[in-house]
Amino acid sequence: MWLLRTAKRVRAGRALQRGRYTCVRGYQHMLANMATDLYACRQMILATARLADAGQDIRTEASMCKLFVSQACFRVADQAMQIHGNVGVTKNHPVEFIFRRLRLYRIVTGTSEIQRNTIAKGILRPREAA
Repeated sequence: MWLLRTAKRVRAGRALQRGRYTCVRGYQHMLANMATDLYACRQMILATARLADAGQDIRTEASMCKLFVSQACFRVADQAMQIHGNVGVTKNHPVEFIFRRLRLYRIVTGTSEIQRNTIAKGILRPREAA
């Protein structure tokens, strides 16, 4: 929701800090990167869900999803903080809340190093013949 609101403000040509009119091409590029990251996350999760629905072992793919999605979402939140400037770090602001929460989830779901270990084991393990 906040990504859509930010995009509308950028599309209207307004600067996101103090209402000044400025060149917004940099913001547009950041929004494009953010939308691309989110799309990649969704597609990766859907592909892994299809494998799970088919009854396949998804340990490696699930770890790939955890690793990629946690890092991509953190990048998106970080760029949102940059776009919103000092407002983005204000306590109880949606961007600040999401940024803080995503940092916590990166630890709770297993650190990136643990996910990489699981992925490497899955890649190196011989696959069963179908």
